Amino acid sequence: MDFSISDYEIVVDSHSPAPPIRPRDELQTVDSSYLRGIVDMGRQMEIIGFEADRYTSNGIRFSVTDLSPPFSRILPTIHVYRVSISLYDAQFDPETGHQVPIPPDTIDDVIAALNRFKIVCTDLGVPEANIHVVATEATRAALNSAEFIKKIKAATGLVVDMLPKEDEGRIGSLGVASGFSDIRGLMMDLGGGSTQITWIISQGGNVRISDKGSISFPYGAAALTKTLEDLKRGGVREGLLFRELEPSIRAQDPLEVTTQRFAPESVEALYNLLMFSFPKPSQGGTRRFPESISKHVIRGFANIITSTGLMAFTRGVSHEDRARLALMLESRYMGELPPREILLSIY
Repeated sequence: MDFSISDYEIVVDSHSPAPPIRPRDELQTVDSSYLRGIVDMGRQMEIIGFEADRYTSNGIRFSVTDLSPPFSRILPTIHVYRVSISLYDAQFDPETGHQVPIPPDTIDDVIAALNRFKIVCTDLGVPEANIHVVATEATRAALNSAEFIKKIKAATGLVVDMLPKEDEGRIGSLGVASGFSDIRGLMMDLGGGSTQITWIISQGGNVRISDKGSISFPYGAAALTKTLEDLKRGGVREGLLFRELEPSIRAQDPLEVTTQRFAPESVEALYNLLMFSFPKPSQGGTRRFPESISKHVIRGFANIITSTGLMAFTRGVSHEDRARLALMLESRYMGELPPREILLSIY
């Protein structure tokens, strides 16, 4: 099938991590067995526009991730983009609102986009066996779902993995857990046709959800987008990748994983010096920061790499830790702002 990039819109995903942490020359030597290509044909929705002009849109999302150590914990993204093909919208007649089969032209667009992604994966060295196509509600509920999947397999050679409802909540929970060091609470997955709520606990690299699984409500984004913003951190793609990691890797602190390549040989000595400088809080002889500031933050400060900007795109570092690091770095320079910040403050 001939493919024209002008047939539909391709959008860079601004909510995904920045370009790869590895320099380009290092990417050329990456073991291809660690590369993963993920296609998410799920129910991810987003709000476009403002006020009365707002409308919802979902598309097919493509990403290539490098799971090679030692950076696998932070799921470094090599390439990511979204194609504006809405499987959800395509299934409803614009005049009657009744559900219809996925139209042939939409199927052709999906096949063209998948073939393009295969070319991207080949260029980046991703083995075809490591390309995973995941579909959820929009595909599962289609009147011609089986025919749709069969045509994709015949035209691209790719097998569509149709996630059962019970797996959607579990994998979505893994995607959310990948964005935090530890997490405990309720996760809400707002989709196009339904909303799922899952109780999730992530601690020490082990992610657990309720034995009862997810609770699904028939309230999709169309009725809720006026009051709720779409959750951007974590999702099906990240959950699939996070599922591959061992608990020992999941338990790693994202801040340390990001900064270790920049750490000088003296980083442990700097860390020990900082820890030794704290006064003894008790007769037990221990020296430590307040509980709200972890040892990982101290090591991040010793590395002094926040100005490189990588932490801004590191999954799993909380806003509080980012703020503390910024304040400590500012204090190191006695509160002086760099010229760029001074210029910005003028305006």
